[in-house]
Order: sequence, then C-alpha cells, then structure tokens
Amino acid sequence: EWWERATHEYELYVSFVVEREAARGDADAAARRMEKLRDLKSAVFDHRAVALAEALLTDTAVPHNSYDDALHIANAAVNEMDFLVTWNCKHIANAVTRPVIRRTCERMGYVCPEICTPDEL
Repeated sequence: EWWERATHEYELYVSFVVEREAARGDADAAARRMEKLRDLKSAVFDHRAVALAEALLTDTAVPHNSYDDALHIANAAVNEMDFLVTWNCKHIANAVTRPVIRRTCERMGYVCPEICTPDEL
C-alpha cells in the first residue's frame, strides 16, 4: 500500500546499497524486489558519501559493524534527499540514533534527511 502511494506522491531514488541488499537471498523474492526498484532513479555515489559514512561510524551514530547502514545514510545526505525511508529501526530509524546521525551529518556540512519508516511517512 505504501509503495503504490509513494510512487505517486514522491520522487523516489535508490542507492547501490539498497540494490545490493535487494538482490540477496531467495532468487524469486530478490527478482520481485529488484523489479520494484527497476524504474527508480539511482542516487549518485562518490567519495563524499564514503567520508560521511566513515564519520558516522567514528561518531558511533551507527555500530562499527554496520558499514552498509552508514553508507545508506551518507548517500541520502550527500544527495540532499528530503527523506530516508527504512525499516531498519535497530541501527537507523530510532529515537537514540537519529539525533547522533543528524549531528554527524551537520558537522560534516550536510543536512540530514528526515529518517523515518514507511508508516511514519
């Protein structure tokens, strides 16, 4: 339901991190996930996202073993996304991590996207 509504209400982008994650696992399920992502615009990935991801790890905005989560956040910030929509409430979309993520993004010169779950958006 959210997906259908969002494709009409928002300009959606996907990062290589999401594409890589969506392609994993059961082949049939992965194919269905990749089909949903097929028509989305790709967010640009460059050295700025890597630098911000490393800062997010250094500041413990995300755990040190969650490099992909840091890249996901950093790529959204570097690409000036308004929202970062995720179901990852353990490392990204929660009341403890959001303020630390926001401070790190701002310290590095970026506006942090509003981090939320699909239900919140």
